[in-house]
Amino acid sequence: MTYHAHPWRCLMAALCLAGASASAKAASCTYTPETPRPIIREVQLGGSITVGRDRQVGDEIYRATLNTVAQARLNCPLGAHKAVRQYVTSPGTPSSYTHPRYGAVYPTSVPGIGYAIWYGGQNGPQLPQSVDYPGGADYLFNIAYDVSFFKIGNVTPGVINGAQLASIEGRMMGDSNIQAFVGRIIGSLNIVARTCTTPDVNVKLGDFRLDVLKGVGSTTPEVEVPIDLKNCPAFFGQYRRDLTNDSGVNIGVPTLNTIDYRVDPTSTVLVPAAGVVALTSGGATGIGVQLKNTNKSPVTFGNQYRPNLTLTQVDGANYRISLWANYYQVSATTTPGKANATVTMTLIYQ
Repeated sequence: MTYHAHPWRCLMAALCLAGASASAKAASCTYTPETPRPIIREVQLGGSITVGRDRQVGDEIYRATLNTVAQARLNCPLGAHKAVRQYVTSPGTPSSYTHPRYGAVYPTSVPGIGYAIWYGGQNGPQLPQSVDYPGGADYLFNIAYDVSFFKIGNVTPGVINGAQLASIEGRMMGDSNIQAFVGRIIGSLNIVARTCTTPDVNVKLGDFRLDVLKGVGSTTPEVEVPIDLKNCPAFFGQYRRDLTNDSGVNIGVPTLNTIDYRVDPTSTVLVPAAGVVALTSGGATGIGVQLKNTNKSPVTFGNQYRPNLTLTQVDGANYRISLWANYYQVSATTTPGKANATVTMTLIYQ
C-alpha cells in the first residue's frame, strides 16, 4: 500500500498559526517602569452624619473624594484597545432610586442609605464606562474617584463599613486584560437618625373680664407657649465632604442640621394676617386666639419657620422653641364663657 501526504493541510495550519500570533501581538498592552504593577488607592470614610427624618429621597448626605497625583501608565502598541473603569466586586442589586447624574444607587448595610461610585472629581459620569483607544503611545489612567451616599428611604441608625462596599478598577481589556489600578473604600461612617421627644403643651392664657378687650383687634397680654424638645440626637451635620489625598485625610466642614416648625390650625382661621383661630364651640363668642412665632410676629398658618436653635453634637440634649399666644377680639359684640383653642405644631428635621 502506498501513503500519500496532503501538503495543503500543513500549509493551512501554518497560515492559521501565523494569523493568531500577529493578532495577539497587535493588541497587547504592558506595564511600564512607572507602573510595574497595579496601583492601589483607598478613600477614607470617617465620623458621623445625622440624617434628619424630613430629608428627601435622593438627598446627598456624605461624599468621600480621593484625589491623588498618581497615574497608572500602560504601554499599548497600535491596535484596538478598550480602557474601562468598572466594579471589581459587584455592588449588588440597585436600589429603587436612580440618581439623575450618577446612575444606579446601591443599598448599604444601613436601611435607607445607598451609595454610588463615580470619578473625575466632577458631577459624573457614573460607572461603568469604557473608552476606545487606538494605541501607539502610553495610556494614562487617572485614579481620582468619589463615593456619594444618598437617602433612598426611611433611615435606621447604623454604621456603614467601607470594606463591605464595592471596589473599582481601571483595566485595559482585549487580549491584554491588564489591571491598571484598584480603588477601595475603607473606614466607617456612623449614621444617626432619630428625633426629639416632644410632649403635648397645655397653656393657660388667663382669666379676664370682657372689658379688658377694647374693640376689634385688641388683645390680652402675651403668654409663652414653650415647646420642649427632649432627649434629642447628636446633630453632626446633614452633609459633609471629606477629601483623601496623598498627604492624608482632610475632614470637610459639615452643613449644619436644622429643626424647623410649622403651625397648623385645627379650627377655622378667623384673621389669617393676624394668626387668629376660632375657639372651640360652646364658650365665649367674638373672641379668638392669636398665635405668634418666636420673634412675636403673628404666624402664617402652614408656613415653615426656623427658630434660633443652636444644635450640638451632644446626644440626649434638650432644646426649647418659644411661641406666644393671647386672646384677640374678632367682632364688636362679645359674650363671656370658656375660651379654648387648639393648634398642631409640626417639627421638620433636616
